[in-house]
Amino acid sequence: MKNAIKIQISLAVGTVLTAGSASAAVPPADAAPRNDPARPITVKARFTKDAHRLSPAPENDLSDYWTPERLRRAAANPADAPFTPNEHDHEHEAHGENAQATRIAARETQRSVPPKAPPSAIAGQPNGQATPANGEQEGKPAPASRTVGKVFFRNAKNKMDYSCSAAVVNSPSGNLLSTAGHCVHDSRKGDWHLNWTFAPDFAYGKQPFGLWKAEWLTSFAGWVEQERADYDVAFVKVAARGKSDLVRTVGGNGLETGMARKRHLTILGYPVLPPYPGDHQYFCTGDAAPEGPRLKMPCTLTTGVSGGPWLSRYETASGVGSVNGVAANTNLKNTTLWSPYFGEAVWNLYRRADPPRP
Repeated sequence: MKNAIKIQISLAVGTVLTAGSASAAVPPADAAPRNDPARPITVKARFTKDAHRLSPAPENDLSDYWTPERLRRAAANPADAPFTPNEHDHEHEAHGENAQATRIAARETQRSVPPKAPPSAIAGQPNGQATPANGEQEGKPAPASRTVGKVFFRNAKNKMDYSCSAAVVNSPSGNLLSTAGHCVHDSRKGDWHLNWTFAPDFAYGKQPFGLWKAEWLTSFAGWVEQERADYDVAFVKVAARGKSDLVRTVGGNGLETGMARKRHLTILGYPVLPPYPGDHQYFCTGDAAPEGPRLKMPCTLTTGVSGGPWLSRYETASGVGSVNGVAANTNLKNTTLWSPYFGEAVWNLYRRADPPRP
C-alpha cells in the first residue's frame, strides 16, 4: 500500500439536476464482457400504484403509494439478506483466494472523493441519536448522521414492502446513495425492486427531509445475475427535489476505494430484527479485517442494517465520514457483519452510477 498512488477528486455538488436534464438519459452502454461479474448494470427506477400498473420515475407521486401506514409496515419488515457466507465464498477460501485477494488489494490504486459537511442551516443535533449495538462500549461518541437514512421499496415478485439502510455519497449530481445490492435487486426472485425511496435521517417515524425517489439503480452483474456476496453493492441516483439536491440538503459522505483491508470503521444503519426496533440509527465501531474477497467486522446489528455505510474517519460533529463498505450480510448468530471490499470495481460502479460532468 505504501507505493499506491492516491487520487483525490474534487466534486462540485451545487448543480441541480431536474427531471428534464441529462440525468434522465440512459447511461452509455458498458463494454465489459457479459460474463464479467464486475460489469455494472443500470436500470431506470420503476414505480407502481398497484400490482399491475407501472409509471416511470419521476412522474409518479410517491405519496400515492407510500402512505403513512405502508411506511410503518415497511419500516418493520427488513429486506431478506444473505446470512452465512455462501458456497461460492467457501470455494474462494478453499483455493487460497483469501491471500490472493489481499495481494490484489495491496496493488489497488487508492481513490477518494471528499465528504461534504451538512449545511450550517441544519447545524446541531440530528433527528435522534444513534444507539450503540449490544456489546459496544457505552459512551463512545457516534451521533446519528443526517446522511444516513432508511430505504423503502416494494418487491416486484411477492408484492410486499420492505426496508433497508443507505447513505448519501458526494457525487457530481449531489443525488447519489450507497447501499447493498440486495436492497435494489432480488437476485433469487430475479427482478429489480419497485417504488424505491430514501428517507434521510429517519427516526421514530419522522422524515425531517422528506422522501427522495430513485431515478436509476446500479449494481454489479456479479450480484444481479450470479448472487455473489462479494458483489452485493449498489448505488442509487435519486431525483432532485425542487431546487435542491441531497448533498446540499443533508451533506454527503466521501468515498474511498483501494484502501487497506484492515481499518478502523464505524457502521451505521437501521437494524430491525430483535433486539433492535428499526426505528432509529444504531452503530458499531471496530476494526475491519479481510476474509476472502470481502471484509468482516464484529457487530451485533441485525437484518435491516443492510446497505448501511462502513465509514472511516466518522466525524461526530458533522455526521459524515468516507464510505469504505456497506453492510451486506451477517451470520445466523448476528455476531459478525460482512461487506464487499471496495476496490477498483466499486470505483467504476460509482462512476457509472453518476458520471463526471464533461
